[in-house]
Amino acid sequence: MATLYQLDSRTQALLGKAEDGLLDPETLADTMDSLEGEYEEKFDGYGKVMAQLKADAEAAMAESKRLAERAHVLQNNRKQMLLRLQSSMEKRSQRRVKAKLFTFSIRNNPVKLVIDDQDSLPKDFMDHIDKWEPNNPLIKDALKQNVVVSGAHLEQGQSLVVK
Repeated sequence: MATLYQLDSRTQALLGKAEDGLLDPETLADTMDSLEGEYEEKFDGYGKVMAQLKADAEAAMAESKRLAERAHVLQNNRKQMLLRLQSSMEKRSQRRVKAKLFTFSIRNNPVKLVIDDQDSLPKDFMDHIDKWEPNNPLIKDALKQNVVVSGAHLEQGQSLVVK
């Protein structure tokens, strides 16, 4: 079966011959009819392929969404298991448990800045570009040096690490 490019070039050649007067009108009409039939079949073939590609893409997107939802559920289950183990270790005042295959240990997370009330932050800890916003690194440094900054505090969280 011919490709669209080949059909177009044959059609162009045929039209060129017709324009040069090398074909009589009856031969030109018969040849055009035969090309149009092939041309329409080619479009039908392309249409079928495009419809199949669309259906495959939609199926892949649906499967992707289903798998993403499944991954989310699996991640949440893992997080809940980590929290349960961490809670159990904390109740027993254990920072580390070495099992046969895995070692579980509670570690300190990086210190996190928490802005409780942006409106009560001192102006010395605010930056103004388009609007007034907290200068988080400045606030965090001040709090680390035990400077009291109203409207903000540092939090030290912990998490369970499995190795």
